[in-house]
Amino acid sequence: MLDTKYFCDLCGSETRYIYDPINTKRGMKLFICKKCGCLQSLSFKNYPSRPEGNMSSDADRASYKYTKTLALGQYSTLLNKFCLNINTSNILDIGMNRGAFYKWATRNFIYEKFTGIETDASLTDEYCNDKKVNLIIDRVENVDLGSQIFDFAFCVHTLEHVKSANSVLRQVFRALKHGGVFFLAVPNIIFHDDIVEEYFIDTHTFHFQYDILLNFIKNTGFRVKYCSEPFDSEIIFILEKKHKNYLKNDKIKMNERYDKVLMELRKYEDKIHINRELISSSVTQINKYCLEKRKCFIWGAGRIFDCLIKFGRLKPNDYLFLIDKYLSDIISNSNGFKIYKPKDLVQNIDENSIVYIASRRYRNEIQNEAKKLGIRKAIYFGSDGSLKDI
Repeated sequence: MLDTKYFCDLCGSETRYIYDPINTKRGMKLFICKKCGCLQSLSFKNYPSRPEGNMSSDADRASYKYTKTLALGQYSTLLNKFCLNINTSNILDIGMNRGAFYKWATRNFIYEKFTGIETDASLTDEYCNDKKVNLIIDRVENVDLGSQIFDFAFCVHTLEHVKSANSVLRQVFRALKHGGVFFLAVPNIIFHDDIVEEYFIDTHTFHFQYDILLNFIKNTGFRVKYCSEPFDSEIIFILEKKHKNYLKNDKIKMNERYDKVLMELRKYEDKIHINRELISSSVTQINKYCLEKRKCFIWGAGRIFDCLIKFGRLKPNDYLFLIDKYLSDIISNSNGFKIYKPKDLVQNIDENSIVYIASRRYRNEIQNEAKKLGIRKAIYFGSDGSLKDI
């Protein structure tokens, strides 16, 4: 099937097969557009649509469906700033998940109707009986959203899973009333120097960078009210459907990005294997402090922690504790480690305690919380494994 030609969802140009994600269970293959550099993944193997959740550092990572809850704090700041004074009578939530945005909207918006689209019925218990909620269990691509129906649409960590980002964005554009607002967020593909986790996971069909997503948006016809910084971990846009479609005057030219993205990908392939070998130095330091009977708290039970297990061969011991205040609500253990909330371990912390910050995005937040709990020394993911003052 690789002899078949596949075309870019953004600009329609021919794509090139370029990469096999590590340990893919869906036979995913990464394609790059030969013109604009858009990255898309296609599956070449039959697979279950909702695999059991796991925090694998490889391509077979499957979501526990908690990312939207985790990121709601950042979203709520922007919603408060840009969206509190707009009409929200009729709301659309694409990828309703565990209802994090629904709960926020119930507290902060005045609405008459709330339409939620969700593929997994098992997540809907907290809102499925709300008479104001029109719950649709299906993929958004299969739903007729109508024309000029909604005042506000919300779609976070969903667009990267669809078959055609272009088609879904046009669906939303048609479904919004003139003057309607669209809150959109996706993960940003940033080729970090310390990368250890496979970016191109099985459940993602699109891998957005800032300028690529902006081109999708311009092609659709939205006006940008707010955009995050290009190298933030998430790409966040607050968009507006104006009476006058400005597509003809404000469309971004398709930059020739193929060579640049191709070079970044080749460097990424080398870095991920090198960094996975180097992570064992952090485990050596953690084990050293545990042998000295110093309590070590690994904060973050996600994909970096999985790397510590897989490639650093970290094993449980009496002086090692795993903290994750969000994931602990969903699962009780990971890789043989019990997962604690920070408050559950206050009595275990002393002046010699150490925290290993197993996160890139939430490093500062974890550092500040650890300091409040009385921890004064840290090992940071991506460092040489030495102790640093918090």
